[in-house]
Amino acid sequence: MNKVEIEKSFKAGKIMSRQDIFDIARSVDDTFRDTLLRNLIEELMSSGTITRIGRNCYIKMPDTQNHKKIYNGMYSERAKKLIQTVGEDFPLLDFQVWELRWLNEFLNHLVGENIIFLDIEKDGCEFVYEELRDKYDGELLLKPDAEQIYRYGKDGTIVIGRLVTEAPKGDAKASVPLERIMVELEANKVLRSLISTGEIPQIIRDMYEKYQVDSVKLLRYARRRNKKEVIMEVLGDRIMEK
Repeated sequence: MNKVEIEKSFKAGKIMSRQDIFDIARSVDDTFRDTLLRNLIEELMSSGTITRIGRNCYIKMPDTQNHKKIYNGMYSERAKKLIQTVGEDFPLLDFQVWELRWLNEFLNHLVGENIIFLDIEKDGCEFVYEELRDKYDGELLLKPDAEQIYRYGKDGTIVIGRLVTEAPKGDAKASVPLERIMVELEANKVLRSLISTGEIPQIIRDMYEKYQVDSVKLLRYARRRNKKEVIMEVLGDRIMEK
């Protein structure tokens, strides 16, 4: 089995089934047998050549992502203070903080008022809300809907929500990777109420073109949020071969 030549035959970004991998291996080596497929897939996954993103679903990462910039959302002083406060007061909780104004880099119609999203693991939302309410009197909203955001949201409002299980994490404490923001643009109803939804597909494409995006991380979280097909449709052949 010539694993090196088989690897060369994989196309970056293409989503493959086990049968696809077998067909590729067989096209390289006509002596390849289905009894070797399991070992081949395990070796390819161990080496990082392919990654499983679902049942019978594998992908090779696009090499073209490597030259792009790494996205780092710049926190406002208010958000930095919030991260410090939550980290000190609730050291055992997982949480992430991100800001609406980060999207201004990609929007045609810029947002004037900034909303700070504080997403907290599991059932910690109510507890954290009660503990922070005195420090941020009148500036906190707990799991609001779009109408509540419209009525009570203002510049600097902190929106407390639940951190979805398996949400991708950034490199720094509480940071949010671009892959998560891309999915939230399609999945987060509160976020969608704050911007022009007609711009969202192009925003996602611009993010993918400008910055490094881990396609595996993106699609895994999109599937968790039931938006995998939407994200794949928006990105088209940028993320996979038709």
